[in-house]
Amino acid sequence: MIAVGEEVTVNRLPFISALEEQVLLQVTQLGLEYNRLEQAVADQETSESVYMHALCEETCLLLVEYRNALISLEQEYLQDRVFTLVSLKYRLSKYYSLLPELNRLLRQSVSGMQVLDLVMARQQEGG
Repeated sequence: MIAVGEEVTVNRLPFISALEEQVLLQVTQLGLEYNRLEQAVADQETSESVYMHALCEETCLLLVEYRNALISLEQEYLQDRVFTLVSLKYRLSKYYSLLPELNRLLRQSVSGMQVLDLVMARQQEGG
């Protein structure tokens, strides 16, 4: 599995199933989204928008929550030595749609109330 820029590509591994390969791809993509989101927050530090700063603060809290979830998963594995990719995917499921959407929102050139307008629009679209 190789992460290159904006995409994750998979080199077929003969010792894992297609389902496991798909889960690994999704988890790797989630890691890329996390890295992009950290960068997007850093890029917004100079924004004069109070709304954007508030969004960045909440995003930082979400990133801490995500890191804590990963730490918890690692500790459970080290303690029990039981690990399945499906359980990993399930435990991180809330982040699969949330991190990419926050990335899209933070990457748009918006200010002031436009941030709230975008959030409301995405919510109405089901995003």
